[in-house]
Formats: sequence, C-alpha cells, structure tokens
Amino acid sequence: MNKHPLINFTVLFICGIVLKNYLELNIGLLFYVWAVLIISALILYKIKNDAGIIQILLFINIILCGYFYSSLISPQKISYPFENQRYKNSEVKGFISNIELIRKDKIVLQIETDSIKTGKFKIKRNVVLLCNIYEKSKKKLLNVFNQLSVGNEIILKGNLQKGKEERNPGEFDYQKYLESNGISALFNCYKIEELKIIGNNKDLLKNFIFDIRKNIDAQINKYHNENSSALLRGLLLADRSEVDYETRQSFVNAGVIHVLAVSGLHVGFIILIFLFLFSRLNIVLRYILTIAGLILFLVVTGSPPSVFRATLMAAVLIISALTNRSYNSINSISLAAFIILLLNPDEIFNPGFQLSFSAVLSIIILYPVFQKSVNKYKIKNKFINYLLLFSSVSIAAQIGTLPFTLIYFKKLSVIALFANLLVIPVIGFIVGIGIFTLIVSVIWSWAAIIYAAANDKIIEYLFVFVKFTGNLDISYLLIPGFSKYDSVVFYILVIVVYTYYNKFTSASGRIVFTLLIIINFLLFISYDNYSIIPKNKLLVVAVDVGQGDAIFIKFPNDKTALIDAGNATVNFDTGERIIKPFFQNLGIEKIDYGFITHLDMDHLGGFYYLIEKGIVKNIYKTPLDSSLDKDIKLEKLLKEKNISINYYKNEILRIGNCRIYILNDTNTPIYNSLNINDKSGILKLIFGSTSFLFTGDAGIRTEKMLIKDFDNFLDADILKLGHHGSKTSSSEQFLRIVTPDYAIVSAGIDNKFKHPSQVVVDRLINLGVNIKRTDIEGAIIIESDGNKIKFIDWKNN
Repeated sequence: MNKHPLINFTVLFICGIVLKNYLELNIGLLFYVWAVLIISALILYKIKNDAGIIQILLFINIILCGYFYSSLISPQKISYPFENQRYKNSEVKGFISNIELIRKDKIVLQIETDSIKTGKFKIKRNVVLLCNIYEKSKKKLLNVFNQLSVGNEIILKGNLQKGKEERNPGEFDYQKYLESNGISALFNCYKIEELKIIGNNKDLLKNFIFDIRKNIDAQINKYHNENSSALLRGLLLADRSEVDYETRQSFVNAGVIHVLAVSGLHVGFIILIFLFLFSRLNIVLRYILTIAGLILFLVVTGSPPSVFRATLMAAVLIISALTNRSYNSINSISLAAFIILLLNPDEIFNPGFQLSFSAVLSIIILYPVFQKSVNKYKIKNKFINYLLLFSSVSIAAQIGTLPFTLIYFKKLSVIALFANLLVIPVIGFIVGIGIFTLIVSVIWSWAAIIYAAANDKIIEYLFVFVKFTGNLDISYLLIPGFSKYDSVVFYILVIVVYTYYNKFTSASGRIVFTLLIIINFLLFISYDNYSIIPKNKLLVVAVDVGQGDAIFIKFPNDKTALIDAGNATVNFDTGERIIKPFFQNLGIEKIDYGFITHLDMDHLGGFYYLIEKGIVKNIYKTPLDSSLDKDIKLEKLLKEKNISINYYKNEILRIGNCRIYILNDTNTPIYNSLNINDKSGILKLIFGSTSFLFTGDAGIRTEKMLIKDFDNFLDADILKLGHHGSKTSSSEQFLRIVTPDYAIVSAGIDNKFKHPSQVVVDRLINLGVNIKRTDIEGAIIIESDGNKIKFIDWKNN
C-alpha cells in the first residue's frame, strides 16, 4: 500500500465505476451510507485506533467515490431517438463538431444537429450524427473537404439511419459503439452537392489541430504509396480507417494487431527525436521542450488512451530526472489511468483503454520476473540473451491482454510470439523513418522521396510477412465464448501464480501447483459456458445477411451445411464479413455441405470467399450454365480447390438420422425453359417428426410443378419463403399444401424491393402462419429434438 498507493486507489476507484455500470442504486441512500462510513471510520480511529478496520472502511469509501463520480460525470446515455430504422430523403441542419481525415471515396464528419427534416415532419432535436458524404471524383471530394471547418453550420441531405446492431450471434454492435462515443445515428449523403455550408463560425483551437493533422496526412500521401500511407496514417495519426479489412484481419490472426494502435512505442521514438533536435540546449530547456513536443503529439493523434498513458508516464519520468526523484512506473501508470477516468469514467469500458493499460501493467509486473529467470542462466551469447529478454516483454504483454484479446477478437494467436519478434522492431523502424521523412520533406523534397521509397519497401515486406503468418492454418485458435467472468478468473489465477509459484522450491511441487491452477481455471470458466449449438439436436439458423439468403444447418451428428451465402460486392463481401465471423463465433472451421440454390449474387456471392478459403468441402448446385460468366468462374474455382461438385437431381442425402430430399429434376426438358429463380434448388430437411422446406428464389411456376410432383410431401413445419417474400412466390395454393407453422423471411432492412410483399404477409396471416423476419429480428435460430421445434432467443441468452 505504501509502495504503490496510487494503484490501490485507482483499482478501487475503477471498481466503483464498474459497479455503477452494472448496478443502479439510489444515490441519496448511498450518500447517507457513505457519510455513515466516514463518521464510523473517524470514531473507530479515535476509540480503537484499529488500522485494519480503518483500511477496510477507506477501501469502501474509495469504491463509493468511484460510484458517485461516475454517476455525476458520465455523459448521459445516448440512444437511437427515432422510431424507424431508416429515413430516406432526410435533411439535417447543424454545426460540424468534428471532421475526420479524408477517405478514398468519402468525407466523414460529426454534426450537432439543430433540426431534422424527414418525410412529412420537421423536428427541433439536438443529437450528434456521424455523417458519411460519398463522392467518386477525388478532385471534387478534396475540394469540398478543404472548404470544411469545425464549427461550420451546414445543411445536408441524405438518409438518416440506425447503425448496424448485433444482427447475428457474436457480431459487432456498431450502433452500441456509436452510442458509447456520444453518437445517436448515421447520416449518409450520396451526392456531394447536397452539402451546403450556410455559416462560417469556426472553432479556432479544433481547426488548428485539424489543420496540423490534415497537413501531415497530405505529406504522407504525397510521398508514399497507398498501402504505406494507410499504415503510416494509423501509426502517426491514430487513424487506421484506410487499412483494409483483410490486412487488419491478418494482423489479428498473427497476434500483432496492437502495433497498428499509436502507443508507447511511438511516444518513445518521439522522445528520441525531440531529445536529438534539442540536444544543443541546456538540460532543463531540452526536457521542457520535449514534454511540450509530447503534448503536441498527444493532441495531433486525438489523445487516445494509449498515447495519453505513454505521454504522461514519459512526462513523469522526465520530471523525475529533472528533480532527481526516483521513478515509480506503477504509480505513474495508475496516475495516467486515474486522470483519464476523471475526464471520462466510461473510458474504462473502451477496448483501447483496457488493452493499453493491461499490457503495460503486465510488462511492469511480470517482466522483472522473466528477466530474473533469464539472467539466472548467464547466457554469454548477447543475441540469444537479447532475444529471450525481448520475448519476455512480449509474453508479459500477451498475458496481460489475453482476456481482452479473446473477448474482442475471439482468437488466440499461436504464432504471436514469433511474429512480434520481427514485427515490433520493424514497426519501430517504419515509425522512425516516417517521422524523419516528414521532417526532411519540409527542407529537402528529394531526400524525403528517397526515405519514403525505402519505407514503402519495408512496409511492403512487412505486409507480406504478416499476411503469410496470419493466413497459415496454424496461425490461431478460435476461442469463442470467452466471457468477462472468465477474465476475472484468469486474472485471479495469474495473481495466485505470481504470488505463490516461487514458494515451491521443488520441481514436483511446481508441477503439482501448475496442474492445480490449470484444473481450477478449466473448472471455473466452465461455470458460465453457453453455446447456441445444442448437443445431439438439429440447429437451423437463418443468418441475417441483409438482402439475401444464408441458412446454416448443424446436424445432430455435428455435420454442417450452408444453403446460400448472401451477396458480395466490391465494398462488402458477406462471406468474408458475416458468414465466416459467424462460423468463428460458433467455433466452426469447415462446412461439410454447401448448397447454392441458384446463381443470383444475393445467394451465390458469399460462397466465392468461403470456397477460396477452403471452408466448404462439397458443393451442390444447378447444372453448369455456360452462358453465365459467374457460373464458369465458380466451377473453375471449385475445380482449382478440388471441391466436389454435385448437380441437383431427385435424390436423398442421409446425414446421420436426418434426411435432405432434393426435389429438383434437372434432367427434364422443361427445366431449361425456366428462369434463373425457378431453377432454384428445392430442399426438404426431415429430422424425426419435424421438417423444413427451403425454396431459394423459386417462383409460382416452380411451386405448381412441385405441387404436381410431390403434393402432400411438401408439408413442412418451417417454410423458408421463396424470393424473400416476394409476391412472385408463396402462392396461396402452395401455402395450403405446405401448411407451415412458421414462415421465415430473409430480407434486408428497408430494402428497395419492399420485401416481403404485403400481399404475401396478409396471405400468411389469413392462413394462420407465424412470420419470422430477419429484417426485424436479425438471425433466426431454430432448434429441433426430432419431436418439437423451438426458437432460440439468442439476444437474451
């Protein structure tokens, strides 16, 4: 307590903030309790002078301080304030509160609204909107970007909408993320001419900072290629928005994603550069100017927690050197955390805050232990000794951040230690050369070109290395379902190991101790284990892929199938961005059977990525249509990947105690006369006395053929409506034959096709069929034990 008083105080203060988040108590009553505790502490101190009781009461008081402070200071909880998910042709009027660095095809800014006009109504409402203004012409985009300033009053026309919520289990909740950053909704403008500046009020300080960021970004783009610019913007300006999704995933898989966040590494280089620049000055002035430079760097990067923490710790270290005082790293990091939480208590729930502080605290505490173990062996080879010590830093950081890494990324990188040995030093060189290039560019443009070209080549090789290591089959393990409770258990056991491991002097004692720790960890974390995948039961999931289809099936024998995989466009591939993460959240690595009902991209598109990555073992599809390039491309890809191709025909697939009936007869003359939708593969799944019918985009013509050929065999408990509930499908005659208890509609929110058709919805209601819609509910999860069907409320489990 006496050696590190700030860590104790800060941890207890954090406990109060966390308690406030999970438990709403009456502030008035709590205040009286707090007062009573303070008075009791004073009385006990006077009467008994009992330090133990006083300390306990003091701890409780600090926790209550955190609770009270969080209640008073935390910003008001933000929520989406409108009824509908989206309002087209809307208009907002307000002031620009923040402008982000320019993107490839858009300007991103925040507006504090004065009024919102949408549809038939206009309201005076003060909310913060995140606005995306799209423009294909780079010249027009840059021209408008350079006219904008923080504080401008503007009018903007476009679509007002809610951010994407958690639509499938384990998916990132973007709306929640927006709200945690004080933003209520999104506003998308697709014509840059719809942006009008009507007032030129300016926030001088914010614009000064923004202009510095903008000029640095312009210099980076001037001298570097696209990939290098994206990385350097992330490393120097804390904006990694231009690093593409695939590259970011490679960094995650390789266990080196942390290097993309501006942190102590960068601050260290900034210190070295400023100390070098001011080396001719006296020590006091040199250190003061270095601290000033650090503060400027902090402001220019947007003050993320990692930079604030590193800057404050560096400043304390410099001041300690100036005043000849000893430096206490644990107290320094505690002070940094405490100041950040004073400014905004909700930062404790920010992943950046959690990862940054857990990494550094773990290094401070565990590295000396590892260093002592390495030094004990007195290794004479300096390179091996350095390698072991460097690895110790990496291991210590990974231990500290492991729970947060598993919660947010759901992956445990197997090669992280190896990858970090190379990536961290290389990133250091890239940062150093990048900063030096920016400084040199002011004086010698030709020299900046040479240094930038060298950095581009280093970054190119870095990306090759990270993508190679990140895409190896052995690069990571999927760890879905790691919870906050599991994290608490992990940290408690780490503390136990840290405290008691060295007390066991014999090898056998340490082995037994280690085994007991592992067994206890596995036992305790199993307490809250939950999976939507049932054992020995059938699971059917209508995955929410927007305007498209994707049905996942897990059979009782643990075999898996996927019927369609949603769309894929230049900007968004459903296979990569929704289907694969969904599988990873369930701990599924391979799909045994892939069914492509037909060749519309909103059914086929996502399969290209899944096939490319070797996730699908067997494919069932319509016969090759040589008139369609996408079908030729698909079959070529399937053959390259040695994936079995099966064409739809009347047959039965027996998968454990389930049966899938393929109801298409592609060999009849009438098949070739059908349109692409009516050629859809029709599948009936039977498990025990429960049944499902999947119809792709089949229309009324196919429905009539099915009635003729199969009649009452079409009867099913669950019907996946054809063509997303369009009026071209789901005829009354067909519905009366199928007699479903439930109809599943897979459609996008407020889609342009107006699916499902109100005619079909009314028809289903009149027939007493319950309707389940992905555009309203998100993913729809159904479980069957062979006797009855149950819908899983996954959002509340």
